[in-house]
Amino acid sequence: MRIHKSLFCLVFLGMAAGVFAQSSFSDLGDDFEERDFKLFLRRTTVFPDKDGSYGGISINGQLAINKYEKGRACIRYENPTLGDFVFILARLINGKSTQTASGLEHAYGAGFMGWFQGHKNVVATSRFILSPGISFGDYIFGVERKISSSVVALDPIGYFIAAGPSLMTNYYVGYGFWVDAYVNYDLAFGKVKFERGNYTPIENYPKPHFLQYGFDIHHKSGFFIGPRINSVVDRGSNNVTAMRLDISAGYCFKGKKN
Repeated sequence: MRIHKSLFCLVFLGMAAGVFAQSSFSDLGDDFEERDFKLFLRRTTVFPDKDGSYGGISINGQLAINKYEKGRACIRYENPTLGDFVFILARLINGKSTQTASGLEHAYGAGFMGWFQGHKNVVATSRFILSPGISFGDYIFGVERKISSSVVALDPIGYFIAAGPSLMTNYYVGYGFWVDAYVNYDLAFGKVKFERGNYTPIENYPKPHFLQYGFDIHHKSGFFIGPRINSVVDRGSNNVTAMRLDISAGYCFKGKKN
């Protein structure tokens, strides 16, 4: 909970600072609209249920298309699996895989398709943009717990296809800086059956939801930094409370003009 509050406090402070600056998105020109591809270094930490954490450092990319006019569409696409492979491979080489200090296995990330968000600007002023939209993607998720002397894998577990509402805001702080903040709520509607020796499925166990939110602080030079939190919402009786934190820093490259 402290992590959640800290992130939103930072967004608020960044927006408050904009009161003292007199500029707009149009002043940024290509530096806002034409920087389509992000390349970044990322630190990922997974807090799997009630059993410590694990994570690592990776490199990844994201397609990010911004428009500041009302009625225009904005797009985000990323597959965290591509970056996760780097730190998971490093852990495998060291004999750790996706284990916490207690040795329990966990998984929390995207699958083959990755995570996509599409938005449309419904409010667009010189300094503020509000864009509702949709989120779609896939998740590979699962946790283990020690119950008595046994290690068991718990529902919800498996490969999920999910979709739901999304909301993004952009705020121009001034001096070449702006903040992108977003929240997505994905409802799993499809699941691939999962087979595991220590897993006994519960019949008709409800599919999970996934809450994702975060923000990025950008500068017109192309550099950015920002955190993202993705939390599982377990709607069943096992009360799984896993969370994934990604902190990224990188550079946005300019693409071709439309």
